[in-house]
Amino acid sequence: MGNVLIIDDDELFCEMLSEMVTDMGHGVKFTHSLDEGVVEAANGDYDVVFLDVRMPDGSGLRALPKIREMSDPPEVIIITGAGDPDGAELAIINGTWDYIEKQSSIKRMTLPLVRALQYREEKKSRKPAVALRDHLEDIKELVVYHTGKLCESHGIPQKGFAPEFFECLLTYDWPGNIRELINTLDRAIAEARHEPTLYPNHLPGYIRAQAVRNTVTRETPELSRATAAAAGVNLPKLREYREAAVARAERKYLQELMVLANNDLQEACRISGLSKPRLYALLKKHGISREKSS
Repeated sequence: MGNVLIIDDDELFCEMLSEMVTDMGHGVKFTHSLDEGVVEAANGDYDVVFLDVRMPDGSGLRALPKIREMSDPPEVIIITGAGDPDGAELAIINGTWDYIEKQSSIKRMTLPLVRALQYREEKKSRKPAVALRDHLEDIKELVVYHTGKLCESHGIPQKGFAPEFFECLLTYDWPGNIRELINTLDRAIAEARHEPTLYPNHLPGYIRAQAVRNTVTRETPELSRATAAAAGVNLPKLREYREAAVARAERKYLQELMVLANNDLQEACRISGLSKPRLYALLKKHGISREKSS
């Protein structure tokens, strides 16, 4: 039996999550403030901590270093009511087990908890993990292998992979180890549901966001100081530069999306994960035709 701590100011959510943990046969306690939660985590013998990001007395992310510095730190699962790619990235870098949006069903939180408890039991006998960023050449092989194992464990047909799915994974920095990759694939499979092929839109938002940022950075030509001065280059404001870069990437994505979907709006929404009103607005913003190809 494991011990779980929930740090969240939402009383109803705490009660629902506590009931799930108790039904699984584990001990559970919750606090409604960040400071109290950190003290409880330090003084208690907890295996897993569910940590909310938006707390009344501060961001849960600032508590991560304190928790990681404990003598026997628990595994941390971040929960939040609002999607935040940068926050998710920071959470993973700080060694959290997973990052779950609160609107996910309580049942969907079961698997990360089970895996976190299993890992906690095994990690003392495991060798130090190696960061995936040092072994990017193995990513594709690892993805194929572990996706197959996950599909088999869930009792579902094997998934195929779109080329851009691998491209997105390879442009991510992977601060974590194989555990982070397995969690990512598990979430992608759950997001894809009965779809036979995995696409980038099945991946967590923070991975897609960083992939876009890295792609934009890679495609930006580098100018030496002398060359820039000779050409009379004046840098725009950072905000303007960022907005222009994002707009270019967004337009390119939408163009490729509509080609892939054969200008079928319903299919484009399925691939991109966008709602119809949002997709309409973006197509209009970038002046991209919605006429279906013959």
